[in-house]
Amino acid sequence: MLSLEIGAEHFIADGLALAGAIGFHAFHQEDDGQGLSGTVLLRWHFYRARSWSLFAEAGAGLMATSENIPIDGSKFNFTPRAGVGVTVAVSDHVRWIVGAGWHHISNANVFRDNPGRDQIMLYTSLSFPF
Repeated sequence: MLSLEIGAEHFIADGLALAGAIGFHAFHQEDDGQGLSGTVLLRWHFYRARSWSLFAEAGAGLMATSENIPIDGSKFNFTPRAGVGVTVAVSDHVRWIVGAGWHHISNANVFRDNPGRDQIMLYTSLSFPF
């Protein structure tokens, strides 16, 4: 899976941010598919320098896809995830994020078949802190 996201985050405490992201995803399987998602994350920037930071995050979202994901799954899924990453200041109001972590796709038994899918996700994102 390839994921490109754009998001915003608001610091609710020192080093702790509530983040939201809208993503585009491309899947490679028997029938290639694309998807859109919305995700809410809690991101802890545990190491902060002037122009970059290291963080840990956890959150969940919803995803709609053009094909069933996994193949015997559904086109609507929930997407919990957790991981780590780095942010780098691109300007005063834009940060580039690169992250990696666990990503789960499942319809949570909303549909008859729920095979689920666990994977390591690598992603990049632009974030607009406020």
